[in-house]
Amino acid sequence: SVLIHSYFPIRRFYMPGSYQVDYGYGSENWKPETAPEMIRDIRAGALNDIYYTYIYLPAGTEFKFTQGRSWDINYGGTSGTLSTTGGNLAIPESGVYRVSINASTMKYDIRKGRMGFVGGAVGAGWNPPNVFPAYEMGLASANLFVGLTDFATGNEWKTIDSDNWNNGSLDLDNARSYGSASAGSGTMDVNAGNFPAVSTAGRYRVIWDGRDRDNIKYEMNAAAQMRVVGDGIQGVNAWDPGTSPQMTYNGNGVWTITINLVGGKDI
Repeated sequence: SVLIHSYFPIRRFYMPGSYQVDYGYGSENWKPETAPEMIRDIRAGALNDIYYTYIYLPAGTEFKFTQGRSWDINYGGTSGTLSTTGGNLAIPESGVYRVSINASTMKYDIRKGRMGFVGGAVGAGWNPPNVFPAYEMGLASANLFVGLTDFATGNEWKTIDSDNWNNGSLDLDNARSYGSASAGSGTMDVNAGNFPAVSTAGRYRVIWDGRDRDNIKYEMNAAAQMRVVGDGIQGVNAWDPGTSPQMTYNGNGVWTITINLVGGKDI
């Protein structure tokens, strides 16, 4: 008998451009070897074709896409269409963007990149127009969102990057929502199931983590407190969280406090 193994090569895409040095992607701009890698969309019909990333780009940024970490296969484009002879893509205004490509249809899409909480467990309910900005997460770095909000028990929830639901297609301009069958942490699915209900109501910190381009995942932890620690706070033991002053939560991930600080010290 003869055993035959079939396989297809996994394509990987990167975003070299004029922003790399300023944002920690190597010591040179326009360097595919150190450019950020795009997330692989592993949904049925999207695998090896659709790639995307959530990233902050300053005004005036120009970039292209490369298949692999060299210029051997690269794409520019205009008006939503990719081409091997296309020019650089340009960003006119600073902001967080969701950049998507389809290497099969030769299309690209650039739009505001954001992430927020939606569902029966959170204040926005199952209504995407309620999500932004009141239940929005913050971008800590490329493909890494962090957010805090209050969760109720008995209801599931998701994160979503748009103020509307997806229409079920694989179009690049479609909304993307994320969920997981795992409670507390685990691999996320795109436009599929929900996150499970929490067992204890309260405020939680959620990390949306796409830094592993082959396995986007999340982590959820209780976030009841935020304290200021250091050796520069008057009347407080140095670097002692237990006696350090606690901040007040104002909602939407914002904490505030008024304290007396000591010059030349650290917090």
